[in-house]
Amino acid sequence: MVQAERMPPRNLPPVPVRESLAGPPPSSTLLERTIAVGAAAKTLSVLLVPGMRGIGSQTAVDILEWAGSALSYIFGILLCACLMRSSRVLLFTRLLNLPTRGVVLLSTLAAVTLAVPAALQRIDSAHALPLALARAVSVGVIAAGAIAFFRPPSRWPAAAVLSFALCNLVRIGSWRTAMRAAESHSAMLLQYSNVLSTLHISLLAFAIGLSIVWIWPRSSVHARKTFGIARAAILIPCAIGFAASDFAGRIGNTEIITPLRDVIRGSVTHAMATAAGAGQLAMLSCLLGASILLPLAALTVVEIPAHLCSMALGLALLSHGAFDVPIQALAGAAAAQWLLMAFVEEKAIGAAAAAATYRARQKERFAVGAPSDG
Repeated sequence: MVQAERMPPRNLPPVPVRESLAGPPPSSTLLERTIAVGAAAKTLSVLLVPGMRGIGSQTAVDILEWAGSALSYIFGILLCACLMRSSRVLLFTRLLNLPTRGVVLLSTLAAVTLAVPAALQRIDSAHALPLALARAVSVGVIAAGAIAFFRPPSRWPAAAVLSFALCNLVRIGSWRTAMRAAESHSAMLLQYSNVLSTLHISLLAFAIGLSIVWIWPRSSVHARKTFGIARAAILIPCAIGFAASDFAGRIGNTEIITPLRDVIRGSVTHAMATAAGAGQLAMLSCLLGASILLPLAALTVVEIPAHLCSMALGLALLSHGAFDVPIQALAGAAAAQWLLMAFVEEKAIGAAAAAATYRARQKERFAVGAPSDG
């Protein structure tokens, strides 16, 4: 008598696919173009044009300023597109708890609402709008970083993103303390402002250093072109910092080094809005160049889900920990959302692998336990 062969149960859990998150899988092409345009825009608008005023020809300054402004507006539009794409996924995913999604999405909504009018018209830095913008983005970045920190694949990028958020809060505290010290002529408040300014620079250096340590071993070392990009993005900021130091003028051609040093120092002073000595200016120049060029090195990370982590880290680097600036606030909000996207992607991959393993074991179990014909 031939017994009926046992069939595996039909109610095995299905393998979750990425399309079940919310639509098609997120493409990184938009992120890569956004980071590339942002690096170009900040190179012109932050690293070159402010320091060239009064040194270079007015025609060259006008052309570079126009190009930088055009790229900045394109960068802002691309950031809004990235936020729309990630918000749609985070709104419907079930792999992330509701409070975290709510905080990050509300922070993004507040950032876009406050950043758009601030980007279209010049607003005084003492206005309440930049402070509200910086605080709103900081809340979302801290919430996203705190959740992603407890997942090993995104732990160190989350630590770097959290460092940028803390850097922003310390920067605001230093600036407000300096304003109060100037109004009340208080030497003690001025000392507190200097302490906070030093802490701000230290946090910025820590965040950028952590980014370098995480990006360098994960760049595509097997591809010579991408590895060259990563190496250049790390070494060029060091050259910028060296050019801004007094030591460079002693060993180099002063006719070339001196104008370059003046351009870099002027740009750094304008970007940091602080008065610093020659040594501090050299370090700040290196940090500013790294925050602009390191995102290009982040593009060379191709592993999944480390690729999305590197994209979020690149956006955080472009924000430079200054969320009171509209474009950089949008970059910070996008960094928070795409860090959560990497977190959700990693959980989806883990769930799919676990379900596939379970199904394979169940099939093997019933195949082994099936009786033979007799």
